[in-house]
Amino acid sequence: MRTAKHYTWEIKPLNTPFIKKKCSKCNGTALFYCSNNFRVNANKKYLDVWLIYRCENCDTTYNLNILSRTNPQQINKDLYNRFMSNDEQLAHTYAFDAQIMADNKVVVDYTHIEYNIESSLADQKELLDIEEDIISFEIKIERNVDTKVNQLIKKCLNISANRQEKMIEGGLMSLCPEKTLLKHKIRNGICVSFDKDTLIKEMANPI
Repeated sequence: MRTAKHYTWEIKPLNTPFIKKKCSKCNGTALFYCSNNFRVNANKKYLDVWLIYRCENCDTTYNLNILSRTNPQQINKDLYNRFMSNDEQLAHTYAFDAQIMADNKVVVDYTHIEYNIESSLADQKELLDIEEDIISFEIKIERNVDTKVNQLIKKCLNISANRQEKMIEGGLMSLCPEKTLLKHKIRNGICVSFDKDTLIKEMANPI
């Protein structure tokens, strides 16, 4: 019976996506970046909250709607304090929220996203001492970076997309869930498995 050694790839974005929209001062479509600042308008009856974006060319602001005419009593006190203190992690959470973007009817641009990959595999030499027959990597990601599975494998293991396809066809590589394709966008929980000897060979002789 074949045995497996499990590792992880944890994806950590270093910045937030842009919003692509018309700018009133630039007279055309421009990219707006997240300022990490909130605008809060509160009175006794209603609370409105926006996340402020700025045009990368002229600094014109755009307010992305987060909460609209909401009863203040329905807002958790800690959440309210995070709005008021311009909590950066909270701002990033909303900046990556696909539903918030859809509700605001804005186009999201992920092309400028940079990210780190933290692998629990120290280096290729570690594979030589492993007794297991199969090496698997589980993807851990909380926020979308708009990267495909084959792109991540190429970046982490330096195996070309063409070679990946051939390895899958030969039964030397597999994806879980089974319906996942190499051209699918990465998401949390996807697992990529390799025949160990084949993986060592491919990493030593990239094409």
